[in-house]
Amino acid sequence: MKSLELKAERVRRGYTQEQIAKELGVSVAVYCLKENGKTAFTDAQKLALINFLGLTLQETNNIFYDGELPSGAISK
Repeated sequence: MKSLELKAERVRRGYTQEQIAKELGVSVAVYCLKENGKTAFTDAQKLALINFLGLTLQETNNIFYDGELPSGAISK
């Protein structure tokens, strides 16, 4: 996971860590650990975050999968 990219997208879209933590149902401390790559997001948390931030498939691939998803999987 690219922690700096996730933070950049969160800030670019105008959200605080507090807002994201509330959306995911976790404490700010837990979200901070996740955003900084210290602990992993669950698949359900990734999906909620992707939907909440409105990330594109390309952004999702870049942030959570280090750009390793096959290009055919994200171009459809």
